[in-house]
Amino acid sequence: MSLRGLFDDIVEPRPARDASPVIDEPLLPASAAREGLLIGILAAAGVALWFFVTDLLAGAPLATPRHLGTVVAGALGLHAVAASPAVAIFFYSVIHFAAFALLGIAAVVVVILARREPGVLAGALIAFAVAETVFYYLLTALRVLTPTGPLTLGQVAVGNIIGLGILGLALWRRYPELSSEFDRALARGE
Repeated sequence: MSLRGLFDDIVEPRPARDASPVIDEPLLPASAAREGLLIGILAAAGVALWFFVTDLLAGAPLATPRHLGTVVAGALGLHAVAASPAVAIFFYSVIHFAAFALLGIAAVVVVILARREPGVLAGALIAFAVAETVFYYLLTALRVLTPTGPLTLGQVAVGNIIGLGILGLALWRRYPELSSEFDRALARGE
């Protein structure tokens, strides 16, 4: 089955037949979670590949996920996880892919909801900007270091651009009407 085939069975919401308060249509298609999961995993893989290449070029393959896994496990009191480099890498990889899977699902939900209410896109854009700002602030405040040197804002920014680029491209290809919905969402605020 091709990636494109995974999206073939998306159920389009049907318009309401009458004005009754009982809604018999689902707010989201059943396949939204699967679609978001796939898009999120593709984005996570892109970011993981970026960090693998940067670590490889620095002569320390898997240094970033090893260090981040150790830091996160230590912060959670999981000292046995933090003590083993292989387990720390696995631990962080699970967290990384799960976070991107949730991000992918959230992105698909936003796009689907925006079909009914275009303002959802503008709100999601603002929420995303705030979340990115907080993320970069925390990264700077914590001064996360990897064994290959500081995990720089530039490395993280490129990783985010890669991950969000993959996510955005997948959504744009799946929902070509997204551009006009975004324009309508921004026009409503004027």
